[in-house]
Amino acid sequence: MQSTCLLLMCLRGEYARPDCAIFSDTGWEPRGVYEHLERLQRECKKEGLPLHVVSAGNIKEDTTAFIKNEKGRLSAPPFFTDAGEGGAPLVRQCTKEYKINPIITKVRSLVGVKP
Repeated sequence: MQSTCLLLMCLRGEYARPDCAIFSDTGWEPRGVYEHLERLQRECKKEGLPLHVVSAGNIKEDTTAFIKNEKGRLSAPPFFTDAGEGGAPLVRQCTKEYKINPIITKVRSLVGVKP
């Protein structure tokens, strides 16, 4: 929500315009997220701002393959235990693997830094 607000404010001249925007797709976002992304892509295109979509794969497919003992990876998605009222979250690192790292990789490529 905050990044969308900041992007739209930049597009309207309320803040300094960035060189581009980057969205990192986990491959398993809710439908509303993809609809929202399409809207942002239209806004960025209208204003001539590149919006790059990056991905480290599909978190659902990767996790499912790992659980089935196939070639997948487990990135510790936000699973919850059934402990007490509402459960408790287990440790997660999927944000780093499926959001932060792909964005860092894209930024490095845009500024000419090799991985």
